[in-house]
Amino acid sequence: MRRPPASAAVQCHQRGAEAASAELFHRGILRRAGSQCRWGRSPAPGSVFAVVSTAVVLLCSGALLYLYVNWSNDRLSQQQLAAATKRAPAVAAASGSNAVSSSTPAADNATTEAVCLTRFCLAHSSYLEGYLDWAADPCADFYAFRVQSKTPSVRRAPGGAHGARPAGSPARQAAAAPGTVLERIDADGTATAARAARGRGLAGWPYRNNRDHVDAWQVAATLTRDLGLDALLAVELLQHRERRLPRWYTDGAAAAFRLVGGSAEPNASAGVRDFSEKLAEISSSRGEDDFAASRFRVTSVASYAAYKPLLSLVLRGLVTVRDQTKLLVKSDRYLRALRSVLQMTRASEVLNYLGFRLMVHVSPLLQGEEFRDLWQLHLKGTAAPATGWPRWKRCLRQLEPLLQETYMAALAPLLDARLASLSALAAELKGRMVASLPSLPWMSASDRARARNVLSGVRVRFSYTPYAASSGATAPPEGARGASSVSVPRRLPLVAGRATGRSLEGLSLRHLAPLGLASGSVFVPAALLDLGQPADQESLGVPRIASRLARSLLQAVHQRSHALVVSSGR
Repeated sequence: MRRPPASAAVQCHQRGAEAASAELFHRGILRRAGSQCRWGRSPAPGSVFAVVSTAVVLLCSGALLYLYVNWSNDRLSQQQLAAATKRAPAVAAASGSNAVSSSTPAADNATTEAVCLTRFCLAHSSYLEGYLDWAADPCADFYAFRVQSKTPSVRRAPGGAHGARPAGSPARQAAAAPGTVLERIDADGTATAARAARGRGLAGWPYRNNRDHVDAWQVAATLTRDLGLDALLAVELLQHRERRLPRWYTDGAAAAFRLVGGSAEPNASAGVRDFSEKLAEISSSRGEDDFAASRFRVTSVASYAAYKPLLSLVLRGLVTVRDQTKLLVKSDRYLRALRSVLQMTRASEVLNYLGFRLMVHVSPLLQGEEFRDLWQLHLKGTAAPATGWPRWKRCLRQLEPLLQETYMAALAPLLDARLASLSALAAELKGRMVASLPSLPWMSASDRARARNVLSGVRVRFSYTPYAASSGATAPPEGARGASSVSVPRRLPLVAGRATGRSLEGLSLRHLAPLGLASGSVFVPAALLDLGQPADQESLGVPRIASRLARSLLQAVHQRSHALVVSSGR
């Protein structure tokens, strides 16, 4: 067999190599084509969801960031606004009559006034009606008709000398009047003060041994009805910023018991200090958030059975206190806390506290260098701090004329239909008081006869017309810019009446029934009436109308019997 030539073999090999190369080439092309086909085909649904989700998250993040920036800017502006109108914390040194010291400096620029009349005014004036007439301060003296509220010259001696005593003060003139209920405390110092204390149920003061709580109720009721000292019903309390009493208060307590001497002095003063601190701890400024959470409500005496003996003693001969008698409670939290404090405090300490406050109250009428500390304590508790009008009070002052007219225009139609029944109830209450005067144990026979004659001539009138409400204050007098008082609608007309000579009769926003000396009438303001209750004796109630009207009538007896000459104090 003939072998093929070499060239043919080479050609065959080349053809085989070319075929193999072509096969490999085609395989590579196919592989690359397959790869290209795999990359070029449509993606899976999961991949689309991931892309869309990422886009949505980015968009939402941008929107949230935009909203957060806007919210931060608004929040910053609100904080700046609140910082401009924030009220300074209350300090436990207040004026006498229903006063707390919320002493925010007053600014007169246009920006502050604009802030005042908008948000801040709305925020703070909402608590006005609910907590009017509920102020408290352990450092202020009891508000009373004789020493503080009717004798301006007693509050601060000339030149700021607290120890100076005005010789011809109205308080001393009142004390020198014949037959005064204060038993003419005008001469012999400690003996007279002790005699005054014994006459108010504090025989043996200061007490060393424990006593019955009934004795404390009896003394508190006697002080309330005799001197107008609201010892436990509405004693002025204000929470100190550190919940501690100031040094001058504790020094005054020690000075009061130092006068009586004996071994009971250190323990008695310590007990008074501890009890005062407890009262400061349970109290709170009106208008604060924690206080606003306990809004006033109408309930019955049965809900506060612990206070029934006190209410019965205070209102005996005026209103029969039953379990069903309605009560207007302005701070349930405070009353329950006070009940706990009284239960944990010995009655002797409560009586020593009442005796100490009585000593401070009558100290302007006492002679002797040993009463200097008490006199200074009295001035510190009753003198108004030298601060401007708090901003929210100026708001109410500016709105007061419009508020009175609007209030009276809406209330007059409602009162017209019930005026006859309300007048009959007031006349019945006055008649019961006249009939019960001969049996009042704290008055002498001559005082009872005089009081009966005076009270018979006092009229009770309801003031509700816009004409009677037109004497509201529109601007504070210069001498009263330092006055600090929570009861703004009651305080401002009083200041305006002293400054302008206007009559105080018929102020619709007052929450106490004032006496018109010229007309001999006790004017019941419309704001004191609760038209949501039926016009019966139970709805007159305790202490909304009946007790306040009774106290006003008792004060009318004193004021008409022993008129104070207040011109020297103006």
